[in-house]
Amino acid sequence: SGEIPHLGEAIHILGQPLTRARFGEDCLEAMMAQGIDQYVIVGAGYDTFALRRPDLMEGLTLYELDQEATQETKFQRMRTAGIEIPEAVRYVRTDLTEERLQDALARAEFDFTRPAVVSWFGVTYYLDRDSISRTLTSIAQSMAPGTTVVFDYLADSAWIPSDARPLQERAAAFVARRGEPWLSDFVPPPTCPAFSLISDMMKSTIWNLTASRSGTAQTILILTIPR
Repeated sequence: SGEIPHLGEAIHILGQPLTRARFGEDCLEAMMAQGIDQYVIVGAGYDTFALRRPDLMEGLTLYELDQEATQETKFQRMRTAGIEIPEAVRYVRTDLTEERLQDALARAEFDFTRPAVVSWFGVTYYLDRDSISRTLTSIAQSMAPGTTVVFDYLADSAWIPSDARPLQERAAAFVARRGEPWLSDFVPPPTCPAFSLISDMMKSTIWNLTASRSGTAQTILILTIPR
């Protein structure tokens, strides 16, 4: 149909979700070494962390947040594959365009007095800037010092290499036809002296979220509430 890129073309982007997952889990392990034992995956989708990393799950309470339909599909596929739904995972059904993050976590008995690692990968592209700001505000206002959020974002098209733009444009058109268009992008550091995602949204409500360092790719950022 021409909608889905051929594997030869898609190979250029297949490494991104694998790289960001590894990077995020490396960050999690580093934070666990500092005593953090709560892990929140926002927009978890079909994430398999709980199944792949039993070594880390032994020291964690994991919260997976996503919409009800997505979680039901995940459960159905797990049952079809003969995979038991992990009892140690707290599955939280929510739509964060309609509910604040802290309200969703409160329903799952999240401990707001203790820091956590929040993984927010593959989501911000589909949100407008106000929705992104609301989620960052929710983290900044409700979570304990030492909490870290690791997330990725879509780079402004001007900063995408020219040879990668056709594939990017096809991917954008594909997700738009599926009813989930990309809604936001940002100028990545260090090309912009003041990273636009922070400078554009830095309000009094998220003043305590500071960029500790950018990730291995330009489109990954780590924000931390200082202790």
